[in-house]
Amino acid sequence: MASGGVSSPTDRLTNTQFSLEELTAICQEAAAAGTYVAAHAYTPAAIRRALAAGCRSIEHGNWLDQETADMMVNTGAYLVPTTITYAALRREGVAAGMLPDLVAKVGEAVEKGLQSMALARSLGVKMCFGSDLLGDLHKYQSEEFLLRSQAGIPNSEIIAAATVICAELFQQEGRLGEVVPGAIADLILVDGDPLSDITCLAGGTASSSSSIVLVMKEGLLVKVPHSGLLDVNNQLLKQPIKQAGAV
Repeated sequence: MASGGVSSPTDRLTNTQFSLEELTAICQEAAAAGTYVAAHAYTPAAIRRALAAGCRSIEHGNWLDQETADMMVNTGAYLVPTTITYAALRREGVAAGMLPDLVAKVGEAVEKGLQSMALARSLGVKMCFGSDLLGDLHKYQSEEFLLRSQAGIPNSEIIAAATVICAELFQQEGRLGEVVPGAIADLILVDGDPLSDITCLAGGTASSSSSIVLVMKEGLLVKVPHSGLLDVNNQLLKQPIKQAGAV
């Protein structure tokens, strides 16, 4: 937590949290353990402190400015926007059990998030896909695809942010986010072309069903058009699971 948060009642989004020394120690210990640090940060001041300490990923970043975006490019850090969180909280936060005062903290976070993504893209900041939704609001996570499109990001880049760029951040290149020999067989079948219509990946709504008709996780079917297809899993489990790209 490099800055204040929406769901914490006693701070402001503009607060910075943890000293630079503490953040640096956290990053050093993460490096010693062979991993990295993702920092919750909204404002330029909080983001710059996190980057100076060695954080690899900035979660949220809604109030990103040009100076800070340039610093992200120079340090090779990743931005993980979560704009759907604030859109969903504004719509249903109170109904989902959040206190009205906390929902009010969202303020202009959606609009600032869209501006942040557009700025980050224009300056070459690497962006990953995220949501950060709570409880009953998880069902809206795929709407993040639509918000990124509203920010002017091309569909191909939105898809890359949810696949190969995330794999790069996770240090899982060649295993996640792409269909190549040796990768884990996490696949979806979409009724449509998300390169021309990103709504294919946005999930179902109250008036329409999901365009994602089949989901495969680690080579096994977990969502199918009809339950009879799940019998395929029994056949797959009787033989070595083929990796993505294998024939």
